[in-house]
Amino acid sequence: MTDPWTPFRFGGGRTLPNRFLLAPMTTDASDPDGMVSAGERAFVRRRSLSGFGGLISSCAYVHEDGRSWNGIGAAKPGHLPSLEALVGDLRAGGGLAILQIYDGGRIARPALIGEGRMRAPSAVASLRPGALTPREMTGAEVDDLVGCFGAAAERARQAGFDGVELHGANHYLLHQFFSPRANRRRDRWGGDRDARMRFPLAVVQAAREAVGPGMVLGYRITPFEPEPDGYGLDDALALVDRLAGLGLDYIHVSLDDFRLQRPQREDRNYLVASAPTGGDGRSPLAEIRAVIAGRCAVVACGGEEEEGDSGEAPEQAMVSTIVGAGASFPYPLYSAWGSEYNSLTGMKLNYQSIGSGGGISAIKAKTVDFGASDAPLTGEELAEAGLVQWPQCVGGVVMVVNLEGIENNELKLTSELIAKIYNGDITTWDDAAIKAENDGLDLPGSKINVVHRSDSSGTTWIFTNYLDAAAGDIWTLGADKEIAWPTGVGGKGNEGVAASVQQLKGSIGYVEYAYAKETGLVTAMLQNADGEWVEPTLETFGEAAAQADWAGADSFYVVLVNQPGPNTWPIAGASFIMTQKDQADAARAQATLEFFDWAFREGAETAERLDYVPIPESVWGLVEAEWETITVSGAPVWPL
Repeated sequence: MTDPWTPFRFGGGRTLPNRFLLAPMTTDASDPDGMVSAGERAFVRRRSLSGFGGLISSCAYVHEDGRSWNGIGAAKPGHLPSLEALVGDLRAGGGLAILQIYDGGRIARPALIGEGRMRAPSAVASLRPGALTPREMTGAEVDDLVGCFGAAAERARQAGFDGVELHGANHYLLHQFFSPRANRRRDRWGGDRDARMRFPLAVVQAAREAVGPGMVLGYRITPFEPEPDGYGLDDALALVDRLAGLGLDYIHVSLDDFRLQRPQREDRNYLVASAPTGGDGRSPLAEIRAVIAGRCAVVACGGEEEEGDSGEAPEQAMVSTIVGAGASFPYPLYSAWGSEYNSLTGMKLNYQSIGSGGGISAIKAKTVDFGASDAPLTGEELAEAGLVQWPQCVGGVVMVVNLEGIENNELKLTSELIAKIYNGDITTWDDAAIKAENDGLDLPGSKINVVHRSDSSGTTWIFTNYLDAAAGDIWTLGADKEIAWPTGVGGKGNEGVAASVQQLKGSIGYVEYAYAKETGLVTAMLQNADGEWVEPTLETFGEAAAQADWAGADSFYVVLVNQPGPNTWPIAGASFIMTQKDQADAARAQATLEFFDWAFREGAETAERLDYVPIPESVWGLVEAEWETITVSGAPVWPL
């Protein structure tokens, strides 16, 4: 278990001095105009002096018609002085100050907003006793309310808050838009699950634009609705996956008691104790953390009474699961290994294909057990980040095309041709330079639709290193995980590039070979460093891997592009695993290393079946010797 007293750094740079967050408390004690009252300020200041790493404010309304209690407002410029005073009180104990914002929708209080002003996604009353039926919001009102959330987030930034939390739980308006019980619209804001996500996603985007990348942005979510016609955990997981992809810093899981793993019903009487209902037996915390896979932090609240509870909640999600994230290049292999390992040991592997850049960021932030990247870090970069890295497999990057009448490996491309296509110098398939290498091949006169990666990608790093090494006089855009592409469209992940090439006639893209085989895309022959034409196969990838001097490389930093040899594939690369050198949890570190030890010893056949080159024993012996430098409190975790 991670020590809850250790600091936690969010992606934008704000750091919690410890991992305790003081959950918001609704006080119903603000002045009638939404300004923080003197008594409320004194209460907040007393709470802030308790040593929490971060404090989430009582919820502030973003629109006058969305007030559910007599609380603070962030709905107009006149609220700014109140927010400035509040942030000072929240920060009195040295923790981060986070402003939670909301709109009540159909559970707004009529006495506060005025008769006939209650509005909601649809004209459906809440299940709460005595609830009134709201009117359905117009499309223009929905658009305006997205802007109100953005404006409230901007006021939080102006007031000096460290972050903003969007209250999308407990049956408030964001929750209502996602709920099939509350949202029965037939326009773009309602319908199936994806349509019902649009409002929450739009609000997140508006808030992020308002606060910028440096402030913390969180989202509070109810993991499922206990009512029979409500959304289920799988629906919430789909929303969480989309939210995590928008650059949130944390997901706040709202549970009445995290041990019971269930939220309360909408019709709950808060003055009477009641047992929660619903659910399918799965742990919402476990499922949500697995879906997030290190892209952001997980916050859990509800029922914490003792110090030990703080470690129990988020960590219980990781009892039997190793979590990794990063390169899409090895995803087919890691997925297959994970399935096999689970059948043998019961240990699950949750690996998210988010790109090499995302994997590096996640392991630096300590939100995953391991990161994966096809772009290795230098020894200096590893030392600065406190990481260890090693190669786990080798594969080939191939050129794929969508050209009618062209079969596998009929098209021939040199490094110079590829460089000119990707820098925009060659724009049609019947260009004389392409025809010169493909005598007799019937090439169309259509435009070349260039497809590249849109994310921070190790596959791009390998590809651009190849162009830089093999066609450096033509390719002048450098070699990196991300570059300023002069032409073409982007796809996220190898899977995104493969899908784009499938859809676009006359297109060309670069993907790891397994993706080409899986999708049936047509590959091209390439001319290698020896001037020979070679096809992408496990054997030609292996010829490239054989050139690697792993023993002589600092921190296993090896580049395998444009290697010599008549049968060598010119665009090959290793995929690397990265983990923390100083670990917080010996059991978790050992479980992770045991999985990769098994993959080295028992996973070669699976790797070759998927056309990856396994790491030979002479090399993984060096790797496991390096593992002996991984420690917990100074004690090595390997060998077992």
